[in-house]
Amino acid sequence: MQKDNGSASCAANPILQSRRGSPRQRRWAPKVKTGCKTCRARHIKCDEAKPACKKCISAGKRCDGYVYNAAQKTPISKTHQVPCDALVTHHMLPNHQNPMSLCFTEIKPSRPPSNELTSATGSLVYILNVIDPAYSVLSFGECLKDYPQRMEHNKVLTAASKVLTASVFSFYTGSISSKPLVPYGEALRVLISSVGAVHGKTQIVDTMCAIGILLASHVCQPPTITRGLKLKFVQNVRGSNRREFEVLLRGLVYFLDMLGDEELDNAFDNEVVSNLRRLVIVSSIMDPTMRFNPRLHYGKKRQSGLVATAPCNVGTARCSQQWHDLIQISSYLEDPISNLDHITTTYQQLSTHLALLEKNATDVFRKVKTSRDSLLSLQYIRQEAGNSGLLTMAMALNMALRIIHPRNSALLEEAVTFVSVVLRAADRVSLFKPLNTALLGNCLCLAWVVAVNPQEKERVRKMLDEHSYIFRGTTWEVLATKFQKRFDSIREWYRWYSLLGQVPSWQQGTKDEDVSACPP
Repeated sequence: MQKDNGSASCAANPILQSRRGSPRQRRWAPKVKTGCKTCRARHIKCDEAKPACKKCISAGKRCDGYVYNAAQKTPISKTHQVPCDALVTHHMLPNHQNPMSLCFTEIKPSRPPSNELTSATGSLVYILNVIDPAYSVLSFGECLKDYPQRMEHNKVLTAASKVLTASVFSFYTGSISSKPLVPYGEALRVLISSVGAVHGKTQIVDTMCAIGILLASHVCQPPTITRGLKLKFVQNVRGSNRREFEVLLRGLVYFLDMLGDEELDNAFDNEVVSNLRRLVIVSSIMDPTMRFNPRLHYGKKRQSGLVATAPCNVGTARCSQQWHDLIQISSYLEDPISNLDHITTTYQQLSTHLALLEKNATDVFRKVKTSRDSLLSLQYIRQEAGNSGLLTMAMALNMALRIIHPRNSALLEEAVTFVSVVLRAADRVSLFKPLNTALLGNCLCLAWVVAVNPQEKERVRKMLDEHSYIFRGTTWEVLATKFQKRFDSIREWYRWYSLLGQVPSWQQGTKDEDVSACPP
């Protein structure tokens, strides 16, 4: 009986069996899908530490790294169109009358080497696949298609992409979430720690691109949250208040000065720098303390390049203005008397080009309404964004010239024309209500300031109220007040010069004077 008990205990004890030469009966640990190659081969649980797991180090084993599974981390669907209700729930689409449906297109990222990068790339590719004009982040720029391929080489790009995806997902669901808070703080830490180590053209452009992504994440807020404590909470979570927005803009000025007149090598760099230059120039008109390095204007000038304003495949209207001229608009407004020749020349060129660009945008919009092509719609939205930036510059120069030439009727007529162009552009863009509306919002605010008569101001005010979704994190009254203060300072400066008698008599103006006839 004891022998039987001993046999039973021996059979139940795999250690005793292995000591007596019997086959090993010990059960292996359950197989796991994650972990390093060595731990998976040894059938033990891995702590997944990097670059080598602690299990292998403590056991004196060589850690062979981790397996990248692209199928699990980066799902990429084939090119197709999917109805809205098959992709998102009903409450995620506030505008049910939108004729466009959420469309997906294939964007292939480079193969990332780590699980963290894989997850960030997969999330970014998912939102890049959305090409519906109302929800696509591609309205910020077509260059974002190449963004995943550059994330492997720059940690700042990876950190910024996490912020964008978290903010966009919150925008899609329309919910208040604290999820974007963690990646936003992490992205700022990575950005601040890497500023001193940025050198070379590629790193400068990548860092500027990351800042642009953080600026875009400020725009991606649920449009249903408009007031009260909820808005304040969302602003704190996403960093979506104006002060932080302006801090990032000053970071762009710093890196644009660092980039100087370097020649850009590829389409990605050119589009990124072009879009961010336009954004900073418009912001510098509103805020005179945001200044560029003068060497960008008085340097070689050969690499600044043309201002790209027509990214559409249809139409060839372009602006022949050089960036090195537009960059100095804010500094021109600080001393308009001394820079009157530059202001007049730049204003006349912008006025001529904007007439052609507005006609081209109208033609493209007609084709969009006829074809209902999502990709063409995104190209049109990007074109309107470029035109809005140039309109803001032209209206600012118009207002400065009107202060110097208060009796010039031609300037008043041109101001009325500019306001009408802005209202027509806002009416066209309202069909899509895209994410990229920052420049249009600034343009509308300046149009309210520039409007000649109360009737025009009322028209602009109604349009601003209808497009309140543009001003996420601020209000149009705040931005309009900043423009108004800028022109009030010009009036005070000009009045002071007049009292001192330092303004030539020909600058006082006559009823029908011509700005182009003024001597330099």
